[in-house]
Amino acid sequence: MIMKKKFIVCINDSNREQDKKFIEFLRAHGLGWWHYLKNTWLIVDSSGEKSVNEIRDIAKDSFDKAYNLVFQLNEDEGTWSGFGPSSDKRNMFKWIKENWN
Repeated sequence: MIMKKKFIVCINDSNREQDKKFIEFLRAHGLGWWHYLKNTWLIVDSSGEKSVNEIRDIAKDSFDKAYNLVFQLNEDEGTWSGFGPSSDKRNMFKWIKENWN
């Protein structure tokens, strides 16, 4: 049985080029991602293959060695709450509800 892995990546600073490099990595490895808040990424690895250390190293490389912090959560662990747009046109939480829970 494959266990989906969830990661939270926090970067202290980034620019568009660095974000693009990180997105290219995520897409190339079939990872789902949410990046509605600047310098915060939610990542889902449905294959369960990536490790927290791998994600950290890619973040370090993508964001030009900016400080980063990567958390790994178990598939069935955790809860969340937030404030932001949640309309049909602009919904900050749609991806989270569909992919994170």
